[in-house]
Amino acid sequence: MSGQVPAEIIDAISQLASQCNGDVPGLVNGARAMAQGPFADDALLARACESAAARAAERGDRGGAWWLACAVATLRASPLATPQEDAELVVARVTNERSPAALAPLPEGARWLVAGQAEPAPTADSLELARRNAATYLERLEAELAGRSAPLRAKWESAPIDPTRAAIEEALASYGAAITRTRAALSRAIDRVVATSGDASLGQRGATALDELDDSVIPTLRARVDEVRRMFGTPAPVPAPVALLAGMDPSIVERPSFAGAAPPAFRPGSSSTSPPVAPTPSSPATPSLDDLDRAMREAFERAWASPDPTNVAGFESAVRARYERETASIPDPEQRRQALDHYVAHAMAQLQRA
Repeated sequence: MSGQVPAEIIDAISQLASQCNGDVPGLVNGARAMAQGPFADDALLARACESAAARAAERGDRGGAWWLACAVATLRASPLATPQEDAELVVARVTNERSPAALAPLPEGARWLVAGQAEPAPTADSLELARRNAATYLERLEAELAGRSAPLRAKWESAPIDPTRAAIEEALASYGAAITRTRAALSRAIDRVVATSGDASLGQRGATALDELDDSVIPTLRARVDEVRRMFGTPAPVPAPVALLAGMDPSIVERPSFAGAAPPAFRPGSSSTSPPVAPTPSSPATPSLDDLDRAMREAFERAWASPDPTNVAGFESAVRARYERETASIPDPEQRRQALDHYVAHAMAQLQRA
């Protein structure tokens, strides 16, 4: 993270998260209010929240780090992952843990950065390939748009009507979509390489690659888009309202919703873009995933209402039972154990009160 956002804002957002209590839309709005002026851009605010999540993790505030990760997933929605999965990737990154999602093969939408590989080599060369491909692609788009400026102007001058404006805005929006896809792909490729390598130094190289994209390459393309938009007086798109993660109700702020805050189910080899896999029928003696989910939520309610050792232990046991099913197909025993511990740690953090 570069020094674009003042440290005092990052600290303030981190402290705000410690009092979030599960209200992610409120956390996003509070962070936005703290980061007025040049720091109110959602992309930059997402970076500030990610840095604040790292600050919370340093203080041992796992709950705050998780809610900030949810805020990042809200502000910087990924086309390659659900908000839950994206939040899990963010929190694993800031806590230096090996995310189960990051250990999975790359989604289709990210593989072009690493020569189409689902499982790129866990080396610095893979990071450099991904960085170069991402930067080069966006730089070429910027040059392309510069060349399209004159034809777009001629199109507008020949027919300055609403359908022409809509067509121009549709073309400009495609560049914004390319930015979103490319950044998400690079981030996911970095997470995969770092997680499978176990080399902490690669994490820093990956962060540097993302900073380059965020600080130089993406702003250059966005500036070109804005320049073309101003030529036609086309207003910038109005940001959508803050999305709720996993159906969380903003009116429920007394406690976090465990069902909404839980990390996503991890299925090795799957991705958010893969077609759904038909569930395996359960035998009468084997609880279904719905049964395990229900037992986990009920155990959370009991532990939240009365956090005595018995209820807390019961909740942990229910979480392990639920996610043992998800992690069972990870072939490496140590990675399987880490994945399960990762889920349990996130779940237990939801019992922390502000």
